[in-house]
Amino acid sequence: MRKYFCRDDHRKDEHIYETNKNNRFVLGTMGVKTLIAIGVNPSIATPDNYDQTIKKLAVFSRLFYFDSWIMLNIYPQIKTEFNELPDIYDQNVNLENIDKINKIIKLHYNKNSKIIAAWGDLIEEKAYLFQLLKNIVDEINGLDLEWFRIGKLTLQNHPRHLSRIGYDEKLHKFNLRYYYDSKLND
Repeated sequence: MRKYFCRDDHRKDEHIYETNKNNRFVLGTMGVKTLIAIGVNPSIATPDNYDQTIKKLAVFSRLFYFDSWIMLNIYPQIKTEFNELPDIYDQNVNLENIDKINKIIKLHYNKNSKIIAAWGDLIEEKAYLFQLLKNIVDEINGLDLEWFRIGKLTLQNHPRHLSRIGYDEKLHKFNLRYYYDSKLND
């Protein structure tokens, strides 16, 4: 059994970190070959204190030969327990999140980068999350992104959450449009 440790050689001043009291919009590192992940919602991770999801993303970025990583989320409200997310989302927070995602991807996505879907089955737990994902995809659709997932889909056919993926898993292309269309017809 191979063990992987999260060794992130980036200094604190090389992190990308946009947050306010209740929301974390972006957490990542600077580089030229970036692994960009989109999850459901952030936990309490900071540049000084990674949570399990961020540790996994940092390790995956090294395993897949990226020099940097960025974590974005469908909804940016910081909650360590997913069920504490509100039943109704804040439209102003959502619009700010979409704007920041759009800017980050425009700045950091290039031919050497990959964007991974990593929200897991949690997307089904709040009625608004799937619509918020669609809003994000609609906003960045013109950017000619190539989407990936790590490992197999869940039993509900969602891309796995980073914390639920073993380090031996591989990157696979992910057809986001097909995924979205198939979920609309469920």
